[in-house]
Amino acid sequence: MKKGIYKNDLIVGLAAIILLFLIINLDIGNRQEAAAFFPAPPRRLPTKPKPKPPVKPPVKPSVKSSVKTVPIKGTYLPMAPMPKMTRKMQAQVAEHPNLLAHINRFNPKNGRLYEIPGVEGLVWMSDPLVSSTGVILKKTSKDGLDVLDVLGVENMGIGATVSPRPPKIVRAQEALQKQALKIIRERYGKEGLEKVLPFHGEKHTLAVIERTGELIKAYNKQHPETPLTTLEMTALIDAATFHDIVQLKGPGKNELASIKEGLRIIKSSDIIKDPMFKERMEKFERLFELAILNTTPVFTAEGTITQPKLKELLEAGKITKRELEITSLVSDADLGAFGKPFNEFWLDGLKLRKEFGNSNRDITAKEALDWANGQLNILRGHNPNTKYYDIAFPHKVENIKKVERLIKELEKIKGLQDHGISSADKLRDWFNNPGKYIR
Repeated sequence: MKKGIYKNDLIVGLAAIILLFLIINLDIGNRQEAAAFFPAPPRRLPTKPKPKPPVKPPVKPSVKSSVKTVPIKGTYLPMAPMPKMTRKMQAQVAEHPNLLAHINRFNPKNGRLYEIPGVEGLVWMSDPLVSSTGVILKKTSKDGLDVLDVLGVENMGIGATVSPRPPKIVRAQEALQKQALKIIRERYGKEGLEKVLPFHGEKHTLAVIERTGELIKAYNKQHPETPLTTLEMTALIDAATFHDIVQLKGPGKNELASIKEGLRIIKSSDIIKDPMFKERMEKFERLFELAILNTTPVFTAEGTITQPKLKELLEAGKITKRELEITSLVSDADLGAFGKPFNEFWLDGLKLRKEFGNSNRDITAKEALDWANGQLNILRGHNPNTKYYDIAFPHKVENIKKVERLIKELEKIKGLQDHGISSADKLRDWFNNPGKYIR
């Protein structure tokens, strides 16, 4: 009985295996048959992600200049027929490192000509609306142009701006200033070969240079359409640099000697190599001479200081009103301390008093009062040569009030000293450091 059962089970098992085999073969056949009518879509191979384009750094201005820039507010001129760059033009442009990348763009297709107020000549620029570089061009013939000067152009966000003093000229001026300051230091410094001058030293010259720059800025701000040209600004800065290089000869003679020695040094410097100065040296010399000449002080009977030289020349018809206005900026800078903050004004006066041979430490109450009253007269009687003085140096009225307060305090100290109450130390401290007490 058991053997029959096992035999039947074996047969059933084999039958199940055969049936399964047939089912599998039938399914494969059906799939192949279906694939013939419905082909599967092709398989896509994995692709690499596309690299992102590199981020370009922001374009930096092509010229970094310590000189303030002025906006272009000139007349746009369509590009005139322009010759190819000559060897001379290439050599002149190549001297300016910021132009090397723009030489190939110097052609009629990629450039434009502009007239800019305050700049003598036409200005060529490859693209005035982006960071770029410009060249002042001068007409040499009916159809030709020549390189006259180089301007740096910076993108300031709204249009382009032009720096009126090229970096090459600024560097040449800095070299001249170092040379002038060295001469002043050797002649009138602490170990001066001629005489030690506490006031007319290198610090005063540096202050006049700085104040001349402030007055130029005030002038250009008042005249945005006709600012000072590169030549005019350079002449004024150089006049401030050399205006006190010669001392000890007396008022008038000092200025004439300073003009002569200053021009001699300038003509032997790198600045004269610039084409602009070679061709317009006569104008440069005239502005330089007039600016220094007007720093000649004249002391009046009322105890004030005036600088009337150029006004006398204007009345005689020897100079123009514009020459008077712009060259007087240097003489205003020379007396600019009157309108500077009180401490700066008073310290300058103490240096001058010491230069006159007086002691600021061993001082009596009467001497202190006499000096303070003299300073007050100078402030009250000072009439600037230009309207830009009070714009650049606005503290003169404030200084008058502070000197008046100082005089009252010195009078109190003198009265106490007369009664043996106040000490000499208090007087000395008030006289030499009034800024500690007068706010």
